[in-house]
Amino acid sequence: MMQQFQAVTRNIEKRSEVRQLRSEGRIPCVLLQQQASVNLHMDAKAFALWVRDAAHNQLELSIDGANPITAQVQEIQRHPVTNDILHVDLLACQSTALA
Repeated sequence: MMQQFQAVTRNIEKRSEVRQLRSEGRIPCVLLQQQASVNLHMDAKAFALWVRDAAHNQLELSIDGANPITAQVQEIQRHPVTNDILHVDLLACQSTALA
């Protein structure tokens, strides 16, 4: 069974606001799709535990409480010294892409 994460859309772009998200325990993410990309954020601790323990790179993502979609982790950016997760790029699977 795939892990399901709750994600919230974000409208912030400034560097200081993204830093504030990280200090609140959230990870900024981008969900890449054919039509457009969606900026998101999700719980950092739950995602870090999943990355540590997961045997695969697919997850279910519920955006703003909507039906979950399947996404694949494309890239995880980490801090070079602390190894904390800074940013995640997710790729929406074709069969569950948002309309």
